[in-house]
Amino acid sequence: MAALASPRSAPLGFLAALCLWLCAGCASIGSVFEPSIPDAPSKRASAEEVERQLARAESELEGGQLRDASERCLRLRQVRNLPSPLRERSEVLLEQATLARVSAATRSRDLRSPSAARLPRRSRAIQTVARARLFLAEGRPYRAFSEIRDLEAAHPGHHLQNEAADTVYQAGLDLSQAKRAWIFLFSKRAQAPGVLDYLVLQHPSFPRCDHAYYLLASLHADDRDIELAIDRLSDLLLYHPASPYAREAELLIPTLRLSDHLRIDHDYAGLVMSERELTAWLGRVASSEQGELAERARSALFETRRRLVEADLEVAQFYRTVERPEGTTIHAGRARQRAQLIDDSQAIDRAEALLAWADTGQGSSELPPEFRRTEIPVNDKDAPRDPQPP
Repeated sequence: MAALASPRSAPLGFLAALCLWLCAGCASIGSVFEPSIPDAPSKRASAEEVERQLARAESELEGGQLRDASERCLRLRQVRNLPSPLRERSEVLLEQATLARVSAATRSRDLRSPSAARLPRRSRAIQTVARARLFLAEGRPYRAFSEIRDLEAAHPGHHLQNEAADTVYQAGLDLSQAKRAWIFLFSKRAQAPGVLDYLVLQHPSFPRCDHAYYLLASLHADDRDIELAIDRLSDLLLYHPASPYAREAELLIPTLRLSDHLRIDHDYAGLVMSERELTAWLGRVASSEQGELAERARSALFETRRRLVEADLEVAQFYRTVERPEGTTIHAGRARQRAQLIDDSQAIDRAEALLAWADTGQGSSELPPEFRRTEIPVNDKDAPRDPQPP
């Protein structure tokens, strides 16, 4: 008891009483921000009173008092034990008032309302999609996307799915075309991937998702995120194989992989995969086709094979250094075969010289002293050893 009566417990008791008072007033605090209307219905209104309020809402709707009509219908939805016919009638009136407000709106702020979150699903979808469209017209694409995202978080099954998806697509398109102008280390273009990712994940059946995948790949490629760009192009081919962007996507995948390949002695398997994909792509087009895509494919295939030739020649030279004729034969043979395809006479001569050395079976006597093999003494752990082949 002495502890409870101590001076330190007085502030704690005051804070507890203050919290209880604030919690008790939360319901009344919310009503302060509700728009005021004349003759507002109470939550305990009778059926006769609801009928009278509905008649007044209809007259306000006909008289152009759209805000009052909408708010009156919203208040009627909060009436306790409201019969279903009257509730349905109030929601129909509310939807009509929302449509009228949307038709009359010319700016996004015309549809700003503190009661938007209390709207039923259909009315909220109508108002939100219309306001998001106005945000697009005002040059605020990310705000338009935020409106749709908040709507679908609250009502994922609303009836304006196609309109909402189209709004998100337009927002992502506008953001992807924004200039790279940085203001306080911020760029609108950096918001485009998140918007387009939302579109392809939440609206996979939207007809323009193929273009969204294509834009995502372009954005990631510009940011040098090659792996993610290839993943988005692969998704495009998987989910939209008949898309007009599919043919270019098939070409971009090996081209992007080639641009991410910086050293010829690494990722040999990636180069072989690119060669196979480019050869298959060119095999599906006419050999005489001279379009831009065909020229890009031939150029990428030439560069891929040139890098493979260089990689094989380097490995073949290594096997010659360590006097392994079998390794030299394999890699120099592959290098000569690909060098003939790209008509690289210098690489052909290098490969044939290596093959000639492997065929003669000469030992270390023909090698310069610095490349000659060093014998390993028995039980000498510190003696130099042969380098291991890759």
